[in-house]
Amino acid sequence: MNIKSLNIIGLITSIVLLGLTYYYMGEVDYLRWWNNGGDSRLINSSSDKIGDLTFKIGIYSILFFSVLAYLFFKNKTLMPLKTLSRLSTVGLVLTSLIFIYNIIMMLTPAHISFDEVGYAWLLYGVLSSIIFIIFILQKNLIPMTSKSDDIIDDLEFE
Repeated sequence: MNIKSLNIIGLITSIVLLGLTYYYMGEVDYLRWWNNGGDSRLINSSSDKIGDLTFKIGIYSILFFSVLAYLFFKNKTLMPLKTLSRLSTVGLVLTSLIFIYNIIMMLTPAHISFDEVGYAWLLYGVLSSIIFIIFILQKNLIPMTSKSDDIIDDLEFE
C-alpha cells in the first residue's frame, strides 16, 4: 500500500471520527437534558446511561486513535521530507494527548461525560484531517535529486 492511500485512509478515519463525535455528543447531551427534565425517578437511571455511553465512546475512540497513531507513525517513517516528518510528529503528539484525555474520561465516566470533552475530539478530528489533507496534496513526496554539478558546468564561462 502506498503512502497516498494510507493518507486517504487517515483522512476518511478523521472524518468518520468527526461524525461519530458530533453524534455521540448530541446523544449524551440529550440524556443530560432528559435527566434534568423533571422526573426524579429517572435521575439515577439517566446518569448511569450517560456513564455507560461515555465509557462506550471511550472504547470506540481507542480504536480510532490507534489507527490514526499508526498512520502518523507510518508517515513519519516513510516521509523523506523533514517538514512532513515534523508534521507527522505533531500528529503523534496530538494523538498521544487526546489518548491520555480519553483514558481519563474512561476512568471517571460519571464525572467527565462525553458532551464535556467531545469538543477536544472535534478539534483533534479537524486538525488530523488538515494534516492528512496536507499529506495527500503534497505532490513530491520524494525529494528531487540535485544536479548541481551540471548547473555549475553550464554557468561556467570558458
